[in-house]
Amino acid sequence: MATSYAASGQYKDALDFVNKALAVSGNDAEILQLKNTLVGILNPGFQSILTSANPYLHTVRNAYKQGNKTQVIEILKENVNKGNHWAAYILGNTYSNMNDYLNAIAYYQKALYLKPDFQPVYLSMASAQVYSTQYDAALKNLNTYLTYRPNSDTASALKAECLLNLKRYPEALDNINKALSISDNAEYRLIKGKILYSIGYYLEARDIFEKLVNTFPTAETYADLGLCQYKLKNYANALLNLDKAIILSDDDKNLRMKYNEVRMLLEKS
Repeated sequence: MATSYAASGQYKDALDFVNKALAVSGNDAEILQLKNTLVGILNPGFQSILTSANPYLHTVRNAYKQGNKTQVIEILKENVNKGNHWAAYILGNTYSNMNDYLNAIAYYQKALYLKPDFQPVYLSMASAQVYSTQYDAALKNLNTYLTYRPNSDTASALKAECLLNLKRYPEALDNINKALSISDNAEYRLIKGKILYSIGYYLEARDIFEKLVNTFPTAETYADLGLCQYKLKNYANALLNLDKAIILSDDDKNLRMKYNEVRMLLEKS
């Protein structure tokens, strides 16, 4: 996650994520290296162990700042061919930020080939696999990552998302509850709401979505709330929230179909 932020130039967000990881895992050497690199980006006078050992990262950093992704990819590929596992990992993140998940996964696999115990790769590759709906493969990588980082809320939440899509709902609920016990945030509560909805706990799911739309008003949260109310036969409220979801989603066709279905039910009632 931290290098994903960094790859898109969100260095302060990346540093916040790394500091959070260090608070959970202690002074992990690789995470400390990554922190030093980010500090170096934010403070050009500082030189980290990682950038000292990998001088090409200075050029990569400057290319990122200039928005020259072609140069970034060329430099990283050159260093991957030299057997540099960091280059493979950063290149995987670069492709992931471009939504090119097949290339991202290929370079994550290359990073693991070069350094099989390179822990952050398992989480990043799992994320790319979730985006490309490779849920079984993602689950395998998350389980590996969690052997290294059993208290990772990010990994537990991502695992819950995988299990939800695999319709393994009780396991999904256990994992999202674990993630929420470590870090209570809107994204994790959204996943929990979806799991509860899938199990058929519509009242509990509705309560979660109602709170989320006040602080996280997106097409997704309004749609989820509308679907809960539909299941609870609160058709008027369902129609209202589906309408908001349609507006925010730029007239999603599936939502429009559900909206018309609910409207017909409301007219008959």
